[in-house]
Amino acid sequence: MDNRDDAYLFGVLCSMLGARADRRGEVDWECPFCGKPVKPGHRHFSFSERGGYCMVCGEGKGLRYLGKLLLGPRWDDVPGEDWRKVRAPVRQAPRAPRPDRRYKILEHKPDAILADYPQSERTHALWFDYAPALTRETILRAGLTAGALPRYSSRCTHIRLMVPLEIRGGSVVGFRARSITCDCGKWLGPGGNPSKFLYNGERISPSGSFHANRPDDRVYFGRQVAGEQLRSRQALFVVENPVDALLMEQLGWATVATLGVSNWDDEWTQAILGSDVGRVVVLFDNDAPGNGGGARGRLEWAEKHKGPPPLNGVKLANRLLASGVQARVFDWEHLPIGTDVGDMLRDPKKEHVDGK
Repeated sequence: MDNRDDAYLFGVLCSMLGARADRRGEVDWECPFCGKPVKPGHRHFSFSERGGYCMVCGEGKGLRYLGKLLLGPRWDDVPGEDWRKVRAPVRQAPRAPRPDRRYKILEHKPDAILADYPQSERTHALWFDYAPALTRETILRAGLTAGALPRYSSRCTHIRLMVPLEIRGGSVVGFRARSITCDCGKWLGPGGNPSKFLYNGERISPSGSFHANRPDDRVYFGRQVAGEQLRSRQALFVVENPVDALLMEQLGWATVATLGVSNWDDEWTQAILGSDVGRVVVLFDNDAPGNGGGARGRLEWAEKHKGPPPLNGVKLANRLLASGVQARVFDWEHLPIGTDVGDMLRDPKKEHVDGK
């Protein structure tokens, strides 16, 4: 077997397993390392002429080793002359490319987009109902509205609270939309949203900038939507969603929002190092995916998911520390699991929010 090339090894392995390669020349199969089964629409373990790899357990091996794992003694007992009788697996014909239906936000003018999302007393009332602590001044300055996402960019057609991420240079750069009447997802964005967007990012990069290798892989510093310029050695809070950032800014705390607990880019780290930020305080929600939820929250997550919690807030703080940024994770102390910034700011004892 050692003298056979990978194409023949792959052909024999597929034939003996009764498997068929897809149009990319890969076969989805139950992982021989961790046992993760095949799930339609999800790629866990797959193998090709280049070998096999599992995205769940991270194990990967060449075809000769995989043949022994998947077929056992049968793999070694195949006579050499039988190998030439095995035809390479037939690959499916490639499908016709689908039309590009991404919501190309950068190609639209503000008037053309925002005409569908006017500010009014009704939209202000919806925002006040969702976040009573927001002021009318903040709602107007941030352009907060209400409406539905474009039909071709989202399956959700319900009215949502709309947060324009940025309006700069005659173009609208993305939306975030919060559910108020449906279960289609708490926070959604239309297709074409920047993949990495730091809301209120001009706090650390006054000039603002973005770079992109592909239209769907933009890294952005969002324009400053609230507060004054960063003061010397002022603490910077990092929160999950833009409404949290607006609530914090109203109280005078410099804040940026990552739009997700796993969203961070090294360019933002470099901007912090080049700014006058005193310390970064990671203020994700008080749960296991965010800042941890305390010992009880971590235990509950481990029992439910049979594994360690994500603790993205801790990971971000460590990532910043490793880069030379003074950073720490906000301590939720006695507050209940699941508490977020909005809950905390409704607490009259706000003095425990401290960046010192």
